[in-house]
Amino acid sequence: MFPMVLIVIIGLVVSLKRAPSLGSMNEINLNIFIPALVFTSLIEQQFNFQQYAFLALAGVCLVLLTTIAAQLCAAVFNTQFKTIAP
Repeated sequence: MFPMVLIVIIGLVVSLKRAPSLGSMNEINLNIFIPALVFTSLIEQQFNFQQYAFLALAGVCLVLLTTIAAQLCAAVFNTQFKTIAP
């Protein structure tokens, strides 16, 4: 309960000091609410790495393979790597 009240108070203070527009509300959402949600979720759940090791390995392989594929495509089409994979 306290984290929610704290987040609301932070939002109130920010809105009183500045006149928030839609862009600033989006920035507040990305910088305060989403990290608070992730942090709360990580604290409340127990993480067993052995249970998710295959998923982590698959994620690393996916990133590496797509990077290699992007480099090959950049070489074949004679473009910069940053054009394909920022």
